[in-house]
Parts: sequence; C-alpha cells; structure tokens
Amino acid sequence: MAAAGNIEALWGINFLEFVNVSVQELLDCGRCGDGCHGGYVWDAFLTVLNNSGVASDSDYPFQANFRPHRCHAKTYKKVAWIMDFIFLPDDEESIAQYLATYGPITVTINAKHLKLYQKGVIKARPTTCDPQFVDHSVLLVGFGSEKSEGMGAKTVSSQSRPPRSTPYWILKNSWGAQWGEEGYFRLHRGSNTCGITKYPVTARVQKPHVKPQFSCPP
Repeated sequence: MAAAGNIEALWGINFLEFVNVSVQELLDCGRCGDGCHGGYVWDAFLTVLNNSGVASDSDYPFQANFRPHRCHAKTYKKVAWIMDFIFLPDDEESIAQYLATYGPITVTINAKHLKLYQKGVIKARPTTCDPQFVDHSVLLVGFGSEKSEGMGAKTVSSQSRPPRSTPYWILKNSWGAQWGEEGYFRLHRGSNTCGITKYPVTARVQKPHVKPQFSCPP
C-alpha cells in the first residue's frame, strides 16, 4: 500500500493526473516475498517494472483476505508506470530535502507504538522502539515542527525563553481514515525514531540518464 501511494503521489505531481493503482496486483504478482504476510516495498516496484506498469484499483480491486491469488497483470490496461526506484541516504536531512523537492517516499519503521496511537508526535528512544527492527512500511508525506510554550526561568532582561519546538515527520498509514490523525501519524524527526532512516525508498517516474539495475536484497 505504501508503494502504491508513492506511485500515485509521484504520478499526480509530475503529470497532474490522479490515478488509483491496484494494490492487489502488487500483492499477487510480487517476486521477493508474500505481500499479505510481510512483503517488500522494492518488490512492489520491481513488480511494476516487470509488468510494464500497474492496473487501476477499479479494474483489479483489493481482496480483503490473506489467501493467495493468481497474478492477472496481463489482463488489465496499465494506468501508471515507473522508470526505476532508488534507495535514499540513511540521513534525515537528506530525506527531508528529497521529500520537499520530489514528493512522498516510502519508509519502513518499527510499528510498536502505532498499535495504541491516537494523536500527537511519537517520541521514542532506541530502548523503547528498536530502530534496527522494522516491520511496517508507510508513506512519508511531509514534515514540520510543533511549537509549545516553554516554562523555563526568566532571563536577566526579564524576557521569557522562546517557545520550544518539536520537529516531526508526517506519515500516512494503511489502517483507514478512522485510525490516528485521520489515517496519518507524526513521528519525531531528527532522532531516527523507530528506524525511519533504515529503508527510505522511492519510485521515479522521470527517466534517468543511466537506468540502474536492481535486485532483491537478501
């Protein structure tokens, strides 16, 4: 779902055209894992490349069950395609710069704190949310800062300290609009919270000068 959201966002940004791509095709036709039981974002992108595009969700709708399905990629017209995909540097400043320049990307995080999430910025230390154990892919759509008035002591000039600011990422989950902040959540930015920098990946819809070769990670 994160991979599909990435393609939809980039297609809209680059071509000013709304598409709703088939998540079920990505699940049925993947090669590097079983999407229903923990697939890989890069496998979804490889699937789109191998099938020369992806069908619409209306033609190839999502099946809300975990039983295996046959791949029907050749049956339906393609509504979107990608030129390639890339892994971004594992650095939050670089990720923010890419996001602001090109649009949403996919990230894979430790989902431990999402189960009970309702609202606000998730702050977690490595001891409470292991950044090396990532198990849930989501779409990174933006970033910002949340300001809160500081309660510190007065300075010599009797002026209060400036408001504190909490930087955060804005991410879209795949659990429906009734979950979290209308389907979205915020994660602390600048501390690799829950391993957000481990696998930042994005499709590209503009043809590069040299098309790189990709393979599934071990």
